[in-house]
Amino acid sequence: MSLKNEVAKLLSDAIRMCDACEESSELGREIKEFSGRLNQPLRVAVVGIMKAGKSTFMNALMKDKLLYTGNEETTYTVSWFKYAPIPSLTIVFKDNKGKEKAPFTDIEKWTVRMKAKDNHRINEVKYIEIYYPNEVLKTMELIDTPGLNSAFKNDAENTLKFLGISLDKANELDEITIQEASLADAIIYAFTRSAGSTDRDILSEFHGNSLTSSTSPINALGVFTRSDIFWEPDSEKSPIEIAKRVTDNTMKNPDMKRLLYTTLPVVAKVVEGLVSLNEQDWQYLEQLTNIDQEILGNLLDYLPTFTNQAVKDFKDESVRKYIGAPKDRERITNLLDGYGIFEVVNSLRKGLSHDDLIELLYEKSGIKAVNNLVTNHFGNRSFLIKTQYILLHLRSNCFKLSKTTKNQNQKEICRYILDEIDHIETTEHAFQELKILQNFYNSLLNFENQDEYLEFMQITGENGKNCEAKLGQSSTLSVSDLANIAYKKELSWRAKANDIGINRYYEHAANTISRSYGIIHYHLNELSGK
Repeated sequence: MSLKNEVAKLLSDAIRMCDACEESSELGREIKEFSGRLNQPLRVAVVGIMKAGKSTFMNALMKDKLLYTGNEETTYTVSWFKYAPIPSLTIVFKDNKGKEKAPFTDIEKWTVRMKAKDNHRINEVKYIEIYYPNEVLKTMELIDTPGLNSAFKNDAENTLKFLGISLDKANELDEITIQEASLADAIIYAFTRSAGSTDRDILSEFHGNSLTSSTSPINALGVFTRSDIFWEPDSEKSPIEIAKRVTDNTMKNPDMKRLLYTTLPVVAKVVEGLVSLNEQDWQYLEQLTNIDQEILGNLLDYLPTFTNQAVKDFKDESVRKYIGAPKDRERITNLLDGYGIFEVVNSLRKGLSHDDLIELLYEKSGIKAVNNLVTNHFGNRSFLIKTQYILLHLRSNCFKLSKTTKNQNQKEICRYILDEIDHIETTEHAFQELKILQNFYNSLLNFENQDEYLEFMQITGENGKNCEAKLGQSSTLSVSDLANIAYKKELSWRAKANDIGINRYYEHAANTISRSYGIIHYHLNELSGK
């Protein structure tokens, strides 16, 4: 039986048993929620300290200006974006006070700090469900959160509660925190600088345990959101290339390596700005193409001069002719910043259409790389991430309930669930693959060369879940050829597991990888009729 069927059977059996036991109705309700969650898109929360550019990044990721952004702290409530063909809002209130529908046009009223004075109920909100027809939301639900070091204490606490995090004992193992349920399957952590101790504490708590062997970056990714600060108009390197030094240094920190899969540099502002341009903005940017590229770059290198200087004070005649009024310059600067204006104008010089330009800068800004990584690293392991989450919290709930309940039927239900969870985690091969992933991320496992590492990532689903992706092969090969490749790799890794002098982590990894190839070999032989 597959892992999916095993988990589905456990949950359906548990629901049936709880329905027959009045005292277990609350447990049954939780299990029904877990069951429904398995078939929903992956929930990805974007978190970080105040003014880390979370909302701007989310707008860029969705290629849409849905979240209000500005120079001040703006996000007031947790905003949970879900796909729907018709836009709408659902307001979920604290203290089990229910839900309330609202028109999509009220989004700023319920989510933006400066609108709070006009909405006396905003402090009663637990989170907002925002339904919107965006393609990205078909594959993942995105959750925007207030800054974790917000000057407004309630905002930060709402974020921590939503994620199941408590930082009251940031340097201690808080067992209650470990078992708290969070509504996010995975997180993207936003930085505007190198990671600090607060960032490490938050990430440690999200994983549920401060730097222990259970910590794994299988569901955590970092983004450096302000890579444009490294932009130099006369440099041959893009700000993304330069900012990579910061992200590489972040991942050299042993603590962060245990907590994040990787950290990627992005320039979110340019994509958010592009999708916000109106026709008049595009006309103004076309007008700027008449200014020499080098001259424009020098002007944009110091934005106060570009934005505020009177037209008559520019020395170059072509600049005076095409630079436009200060109000036009101020608007376009607020939307795109200097780097964005420079890139857009240069792309327009080359004759790119507006749609092609957006796609180009979606890639050049690093946002596409994040989207691809979330799809591959998180998405290909979506079911396993969700299953790990569900089993962890179901085990915790049943263990606590079994110790406190006096009802014998309820004790039997908890015992059954706990036994089945043990069976699944012990016998299901996917959990063995997850264990070697955790060992690798925690620096307990090292591979002998790059080829071994690549095979390890392929077989554990980094590039996709089908046989070709796991074998690192193209789809043009026959089933028989693929089976032969799987068999050879199975034997190769089995031999590695029997090498003299290897440590126990490598031995376990080699045996697990060998069995992974063996499972693929078996199924391919079944398909080919052998």
